[in-house]
Amino acid sequence: MTKLGEISIDSKVIKANAAARRTYDDKRIIKDREKLKKAIEEYLEKANQTDLEEDEKYGAEERGDELPEDIEEKEKRINRMKEIVEELKQAQKKLKASGKKKINITDEDAQFQKDGARIISGYRAQVAIDSKEQIIVANDVTNEQNDTTCLIPMVDQTCENIREFKKETNSDDEEKLKIIADSRYNLELNLAELEERKEVDAYIPDMRDQAKRRGKKTDEDSPFHMRKFILNREENYFICPAGKRLNYIKQKKHRNRLVSIYTCKECNDCQYFGRCTTDKKGRSIWLSEYAHLTMKMRQKLSTAEGKKIFGIRKITVEPALGNLSQNLVFREFLLNRVFLKL
Repeated sequence: MTKLGEISIDSKVIKANAAARRTYDDKRIIKDREKLKKAIEEYLEKANQTDLEEDEKYGAEERGDELPEDIEEKEKRINRMKEIVEELKQAQKKLKASGKKKINITDEDAQFQKDGARIISGYRAQVAIDSKEQIIVANDVTNEQNDTTCLIPMVDQTCENIREFKKETNSDDEEKLKIIADSRYNLELNLAELEERKEVDAYIPDMRDQAKRRGKKTDEDSPFHMRKFILNREENYFICPAGKRLNYIKQKKHRNRLVSIYTCKECNDCQYFGRCTTDKKGRSIWLSEYAHLTMKMRQKLSTAEGKKIFGIRKITVEPALGNLSQNLVFREFLLNRVFLKL
């Protein structure tokens, strides 16, 4: 059915069977508690005021067996608000036990997901799709709120499924698998991981590069962006646009990678001080150990072959996801975690 040569990876946000309004964090719990406490006090005060007005009108001795309708309604609303207060207590307890920043008390696994202009409580459906026949060769559902952490697991699952397929069909095809994804999957750590996988050839632009290809401006357009500084690799220092030197200071671990730090000590009397940096200690550059992989990927995607391969993505994965939501009407899960456990 398929050649299994180019595989495009993408995701679709799918709504959980849980209302967003039942998602809580510490800030909302405190705010809602205060709001409800104030509302209950206002209702009780209003009810007492109504009692006083009726006492003046009908006399303090006159009273019926049942509450007037407006007071009875207030009692119901107060009781409902007390139930919500109890719900907030439960939400706070579950939030603390989960270790998360936010939790939906209907479906504790669901997370807030950005879906275009909307923010919904849901999941990300990940798919890897073959370019020849739009066959889904791997898939997953995750509650991660971005795609960067999903790339390597999807690549591994894709490679494993294809290995099994080749084993069953006695295929000896050794061609590298071309993995294509948009900038939402790009992360230096991901590029480093993929560099180690000899059976994979990745085509994944970084966000700035993809924005520039669409004609948008990025911070790299600034004359003082770090890419405008010249690195002397032999002596390990940078030269800034003003001709001043940024010397190597040290290495440190930052976001699971090593970064080299370079600093200039001549910035205070520089004509560009205030534009290049406002730090009185001087301009600094943090250079990632994987920065060269980003540049290598940019060079690959700037070639005619790279552009052609990356262009396959939008005509491969987007129609498949469109079919999933439009024709198959799969836009929302019908079960939540509680029912799945049963």
